[in-house]
Amino acid sequence: METTSTQFEQPLDPGGGVMRNEPNGPELPVPALEDLVAQKLIAAREKDALDVLLVAASADFDRQRLALSIEARDVEVAVRRGLFELFGTARSGRLAQLWRERTGEVLAEDMLARAPPRPTRSTSRLQDWFGVSP
Repeated sequence: METTSTQFEQPLDPGGGVMRNEPNGPELPVPALEDLVAQKLIAAREKDALDVLLVAASADFDRQRLALSIEARDVEVAVRRGLFELFGTARSGRLAQLWRERTGEVLAEDMLARAPPRPTRSTSRLQDWFGVSP
């Protein structure tokens, strides 16, 4: 897979990012992980909840870049709404159910939670990743 770097004209621009292609295939724009997370939080679809969880858990996830991208596009309210939807999905147990449906496995406790005695264990990891509380 070949890659060429391009500049973002605006953060969260799906046409920006890195251009990638399969051999002999067309180049397609691939957004940065942080922009993808923001787009999925804005959409606030249940089917995106697992994607957000997995990407945010990645070592490559840059919380500062996410914050700067969100601020530059003035989409803080929409992203925060989506984040609260994600918190609700985690707290209700629906996120664990979605994980089980998709993977056939039980969602590992440490995917979302650090260790007790954190009062809202099911969302503590999400709070740490995104720097907000529901």
